[in-house]
Amino acid sequence: MIDTLRATSTIVTALARGAREVRVVLDYDPGAEKGWLRIGERHGIKLEGADYDNSPVAVSRLDLSGVGILLRTTNFSRAFAIAKDTTVYAGSYLNISRCIDLASSLRPCLIYPCRRMGRVALEDVLAALIIRSGEIPPEDDLLELVKMAESARNLISLGKLEDVEFSCRINRFDILPISGPGDSSFRAK
Repeated sequence: MIDTLRATSTIVTALARGAREVRVVLDYDPGAEKGWLRIGERHGIKLEGADYDNSPVAVSRLDLSGVGILLRTTNFSRAFAIAKDTTVYAGSYLNISRCIDLASSLRPCLIYPCRRMGRVALEDVLAALIIRSGEIPPEDDLLELVKMAESARNLISLGKLEDVEFSCRINRFDILPISGPGDSSFRAK
């Protein structure tokens, strides 16, 4: 699954920063989340009750060694809830070479670019095409293309250009988050 702006970029970054797991949720359960860091947004805005916005930049600045994270997002949480009975990997530009290697070794391999508000998310389709082709464009060219997408324009209008730029970095991390069938958490592989 790919949701580069920002869910899968946040998952990849959190696990690279030492988080023990990132559990994707549809809602927070206040009685069951003691000791968990809550990251969440709705339409790009930090959720009330969340510790942090769904920002890979903010996550990149944290020491998450051994921390469990609850992640709730506008689009990825719903898409993941539908797919969680299968093995799901979290792909982004930050770990694109790992995604390319996986896609070339798994047959069949379904690449699912998440949608934004029920519509195609250009940046996620672009990532899927890169994964399938194995051809990685220069980072500057990628950023310019992604900045034209509706999702990026929305984030930029909310003052989150730094998240867009960070999410377009190529191969920043050498991990591949995986969630097994029936599991709601991603762990580093």
